[in-house]
Amino acid sequence: MNYVRDRANQPATPSNLDRAGMTSRNDGGPIRQPEQLAGRSAFQGVGAPSGDAELAQRAAELRQINAEVRESRRAALNLMEDAVQSRKAVEALNTALAESRDSLARELAATQQLQTASASLVQGGDTGALYQQIVDAAAAILRSDYASMQTVDESKDVLRLLAYHGFDPAFGKIFEFVGRDAETACGAAWRDGRRVIVPDIEVSGIDISARALDDQRRVGIRAVQSTPLFSRAGRLLGIISTHWRAPHAPTEIDLRQFDILARQAADLIDRVESVQRLRAAEHRLRLAADAAHLTYIDADFSRRCIRSGENFATVMGYALPTPSPGQEVDLSVAASILRRHVVSNDRTKTRAAVMELLRGKPSGKIECRVLGDDGMERWIESIWSIETAHDGSPVSAFVTGLDITERKRTEEQIRLLMSEVNHRSKNLLNVVQAIARLTARGGDPATFVERLSQRIDSLAASQDLLVKNDWRGIDMRELAKAQLAHLGDSIAQSRVQMEGLSVRLTPAAAQGVGMALHELATNAVKYGALSNARGLVRITWRIARSDQPTFLVEWRERGGPKTGPPTHKGFGHTVIERMASSSVRGTVEMKYPPSGLWWRLSAPAENVLEGGVRSKTAELSIP
Repeated sequence: MNYVRDRANQPATPSNLDRAGMTSRNDGGPIRQPEQLAGRSAFQGVGAPSGDAELAQRAAELRQINAEVRESRRAALNLMEDAVQSRKAVEALNTALAESRDSLARELAATQQLQTASASLVQGGDTGALYQQIVDAAAAILRSDYASMQTVDESKDVLRLLAYHGFDPAFGKIFEFVGRDAETACGAAWRDGRRVIVPDIEVSGIDISARALDDQRRVGIRAVQSTPLFSRAGRLLGIISTHWRAPHAPTEIDLRQFDILARQAADLIDRVESVQRLRAAEHRLRLAADAAHLTYIDADFSRRCIRSGENFATVMGYALPTPSPGQEVDLSVAASILRRHVVSNDRTKTRAAVMELLRGKPSGKIECRVLGDDGMERWIESIWSIETAHDGSPVSAFVTGLDITERKRTEEQIRLLMSEVNHRSKNLLNVVQAIARLTARGGDPATFVERLSQRIDSLAASQDLLVKNDWRGIDMRELAKAQLAHLGDSIAQSRVQMEGLSVRLTPAAAQGVGMALHELATNAVKYGALSNARGLVRITWRIARSDQPTFLVEWRERGGPKTGPPTHKGFGHTVIERMASSSVRGTVEMKYPPSGLWWRLSAPAENVLEGGVRSKTAELSIP
């Protein structure tokens, strides 16, 4: 209304009246405002009426003025209402602008949190700190009081807590592990594989157990949302949750920002698990390589450097001059060290083999001996895999080095054993041939076959014991039992006595002594103490102490028929006397007293005992 008042004293032109919010009368006169007429009578300024006609005219003008006043009042009221509405609109606009500024600020803060988390994930670093950044960002984005992140522990079939925000340590103890069947928001999100939002746990739309409800009340949770984290391959990796002290439901805009963070959290968990699996595989590979004595070198010819395995020094016996295992060393320096440690007799052929590979062969194998810094000689088998450029020049080479020293020793041992087997087989065949020839000198064919079979069985018994003991010699007691086995248990156990030290005979001595014992037993059954029901046989062996320790084995019979020197000396006598003594380069004595046969073989102990004479054996010798 001030606008109208300001214009009151201006000329009443139509334009001025229009600007003042006034309208023209039908007769062209101005419509006066209430302020212009206040305090004046209806006839003031108009002049005195001069008659009824003029009075009627003045009354009409007054009515018109009153109508204009009412119209002006309504216009003023409308202007005031419009002003109030305008003020409300401005206030609403200001409020909306403030809310928009706040929303933009929150989104900017959330975006900054995402950028910070993204940068940390790219840079790597401490995994625990990265997990903590994720939950801190989750709380900031959704403006929650708390946040937590869990990973699926497949070995225990539980959700394991990784990090949390806002809670006191009691939360970590209560929710350290959550089972798949737990009646909680995170349990439901895990089972269903979808986001679960609980605006108010007191009126939850999901089943929450009384215990879980008490646990959440205890730590101050009233509202919660849990979002499953999936790998890019679709495997459920964990759950990220936010929690509020008061009932709350996050907006779709906030959740869109949050889902970006959830994607990053899933990628982090997936990457950590992949790194853990890779490290575990590398650890198993290192264990396998160490167990197999396998190492490697990786040569880059373009960069002129070599990288070696961490166990290179352990396998090869010398190290390359790197600051720490697995770091790079100059190619020329490494090549010089590698050449220097090859045994001199193998250097020429090894260098030729390497040069042949580098001239275009994509792969190959080289065996050579290397001399370690510890003075030990090792056989190394190297497998080469070479990458070449388009012109055939080598770009890189990956070379594995396998310690085959033990294999080489085994191969050499096998060659020696084969030679020994060949030699012993020939000797054995010569013995069998001699047995057959001497056995055939007397008796009919049937007797020959029987005697030959018995003697070959005796020889075979000694061979069985040698094989059983890996050709390392035969225990004297085992040898005697084997050669008397054909007598049967009733005779061998009740009428044959054995006494002697625990000593092992060489294969040659076991063969000669064994055949002699077999022939003595056969003669005792036919003609001696074992030919009746009362006779006994005593077998003893000992080492006599003297300037040269002597091995003695004796066969003594008693209780049998009276004996005397044989009237005919056949193959059995030859075995007892000549073959036994020649096998150990010793002497045989035989006597025939009336009580029974007495036989003794004596030889230098070093010709009889496996491994020579031991001091312990000498101390236990029977005088």
